[in-house]
Amino acid sequence: MFEYFKLLIKFFVGFLKLRHVESLQTYPILKSKTFSSIKRAKKFVNTKGVRDFVIEKFQNQPIDFIEFGVHRGDSLSKFSKGLPHIDNTFTGFDSFQGLPEVYDHPSLKKGVFTTQGELPDIKDSRVKFVKGYFNEKKNEIIEVCEKSKNTKLVHFDADIYSSTLYVLFSLDNYTPYYAIFDQFGGDEARALYSYLTSADKKIDILATSYVDKFNVSPGVTFMKIYNE
Repeated sequence: MFEYFKLLIKFFVGFLKLRHVESLQTYPILKSKTFSSIKRAKKFVNTKGVRDFVIEKFQNQPIDFIEFGVHRGDSLSKFSKGLPHIDNTFTGFDSFQGLPEVYDHPSLKKGVFTTQGELPDIKDSRVKFVKGYFNEKKNEIIEVCEKSKNTKLVHFDADIYSSTLYVLFSLDNYTPYYAIFDQFGGDEARALYSYLTSADKKIDILATSYVDKFNVSPGVTFMKIYNE
């Protein structure tokens, strides 16, 4: 009982410093056996540390980078610059009209992250964009995955549960692949948990950062998703 009380206090102290209220309902999932490999993951103090770790890992091999949730293209630009291999491909999926309906999300609402339809200006011939909501672009997602001949590196930055879960199931036939989750402490972790409990897949979490000093809620998290 005392250990539970200490854990509760630790969580709420850490929770006050978190960016997203949804971390409260995600905490038990993050501590589940499904995500136990996070204990062995390399830990970094910020997003840059994880990104640099990923870039170093794939520096000398061709990859197909697929991003879901582009916004202004900050992360896609950083990865394309950090991974200059001539055979790399970079594909960004986004509506560029902001989030779809988010259904009573505690900190996000419909239309957040819109660019008014404007695509990022990334001067790299290896980069292309697919404009539209993910469920409208199912065929394009399949086409990109079918054409992929390199190691796949998927960046999940859709922010909300429904969109992340949709993409996970859309990619179900294309494991194994490496994945980066941009805000793993909330909806993205819940979506991955739902997917893993429904599919015969496993994960190995390789690196993560935390948004609080108590290591309660993971931020950017890098892992491999593969067949069980």
